This record gives sequence, structure tokens and C-alpha cells, in this order.
Amino acid sequence: MKVLVIDDDPAILELVSQYLSLSAQHDVRSVSSARDALAAIEADSGQGAVPFECFLVDIQMPGVDGITLVEFIRERPEHRHTPIIMLTAMEDKDHVDRAFAAGATDYVTKPFDFYDLQFRIHAAENAAHAKDRAEAAASDAPRTMLSDPISLPDIDRAIDFSEFENYVRQLVSRRLYRVSVIAVKVGGVEQIHAKFSDQAFHRVIHDVAEEICDTLLNVGGILSYRGDGLFLCIPDRRLQGRRNAIQKALNKRHRVVHPTLGRFPSTLYVGEQIPLGSGSDASVLAALSLAVESAENQILGTGERREGKRPILQPVRRGGSTAAWSGTGEPAA
Repeated sequence: MKVLVIDDDPAILELVSQYLSLSAQHDVRSVSSARDALAAIEADSGQGAVPFECFLVDIQMPGVDGITLVEFIRERPEHRHTPIIMLTAMEDKDHVDRAFAAGATDYVTKPFDFYDLQFRIHAAENAAHAKDRAEAAASDAPRTMLSDPISLPDIDRAIDFSEFENYVRQLVSRRLYRVSVIAVKVGGVEQIHAKFSDQAFHRVIHDVAEEICDTLLNVGGILSYRGDGLFLCIPDRRLQGRRNAIQKALNKRHRVVHPTLGRFPSTLYVGEQIPLGSGSDASVLAALSLAVESAENQILGTGERREGKRPILQPVRRGGSTAAWSGTGEPAA
């Protein structure tokens, strides 16, 4: 794999470059600034050149910082899915949020374990390939499936579902237990998907994401769309007010308009705020499952059809280090 390491610390550059070159047999280049990184990316994007396949990026650098660099990299079409792993000493939630919102795939704090770093690179590579395959399949398919996750690159606080898994893992590893997860379900999503064109359906999901950001995440935070009309949100702090009041405030903004049929009936169902848990894999998995269940249970009393159980995240063990998350697992209870 062709890897570009960006860090203003010469010792880090040497250590990471040597390890990845000698132990993992990667083709590694290293630069000490965002400006040099952009120049290297440009030089390797010409005809016949092999583009970089992974970026390891420090956050605190003179001039352009690493988070801004991630935004620049993601603007390039050839690097929309390329793994970008932050290598940084910054552990606070603000930097974690900003890095993932900018487009980071994963986040590793210094000092780091080289075995864990190699695992993260491999996992990020697999996730990128999966995105490429899904995108290729979607381009051949007549339309987006209802169960498909949808990327929302124009929403500042939205991240893809595979990155959301890594984001949750970062919150857990830093023991930020005071944050909670909330699920939001789009009522009538089956009818919306059936009646609307693919482009119009994507527009509905985009608009709902904006409504959620303006209402539930006006305190800050991250959201992700996981398919089937279901959003998972992690606000920066617990929202004030009862669930019914939060749902009512969100629905004041919500409206779905069909291009020819006009106003389309739809309600957004908000689940309870579920604390992320005590930090164990099982407790976090349980919190995510409970959040999904809570939102879907709001539909039961309305007479609206409820979709069958969907897989939620599942911890994947690896030789003694922090667990990663896969996109398959036990059904949400």
C-alpha cells in the first residue's frame, strides 16, 4: 500500500515510516507540513501515477492544521474514500468530532502501539474497498435500496456509518460516558421510498439530516444515517426536556414534499437519550441497540408499519487491543 505520513515531528516521521516500510512492507513517503502533503498528492495524481492509498495525519502542525488538510484531501475525487487516519496527541472530544466531521476514517492518539496502528490501517483499507464496491453496485442498480446507508457529505455534522463505528470507539476509549446516543426514525419511509424517485428520496434524507442538526445537534455533535429511515445521533451534551417535547420541536421543522403529489405525510420519531455505557464493548453495543429500539417503538402505537429487526454494531476482538466494530451483529432488540 502506498502511504503518506504527515507530521511536523521528525522522530514520529522516522519511526512510523520505518515500521510501515520494514515490518508491513508498505511504500511510505513522509512530509512535515500540509503544504508539502498537498504538493505530494498533486504530484502523484498525474496520468500513469499511482495515487496514495492511505494518509496518516497529525493534527497540530504549523500553518494549515491536519483537520483542514483532511478537508482538502476529501475534496479530491480520487480520495473520497481513501483511508485517512489521524495520528495525534489531541484527546479531547472537540478534536475527535472535528476530525471525523472533516472526513477522517479513524483516530489514533500518541503514544500508539504499532501493532494496533497496522490493524487500523488494514481495517480502514477494507472499509474503503467496501465503499468502492457499494458505490459501483449502486451505480449499476436501478435505485438505492431502502436499507442502504446514504452518505451526506454536504452536512457538516454527518459522517458515514463505518466512520461512525470508529467515532463511537473513540468516545468509549476516552471514557466520555456523559454523552448519549439518540435514534431518529423517519415515519412512512417505506411509502416515501416507493413513491419518490431516487434523487428525491436522497433529498428527503438530506433534509431530515439538516432538521436533526438544527434541532437535536444545535449543541454540537455527530449524526449518521444507517438506512431504513434511521439516524443515530450523539449530541455533545444531554438534551434538556422530555422525549415528547424534543420530538415535537423536531417535527415543527419537518415536512416532506413530493415533486408532483405535494405534501407527503411523515412524522419523525425520536427515541430516548441512551447513555453510551460503562465503556465495555457489551454496554456500548447495548446502548446503540436500545436507542434504535426506542425510536422504532414510538411507531408501534401509531398503527404505522414497523420494519423488521436490523443488525446493529458488533464488537470484533483482536489480540488484546481495543475492539473495533463491524457492521454486522446481533439484531437490535
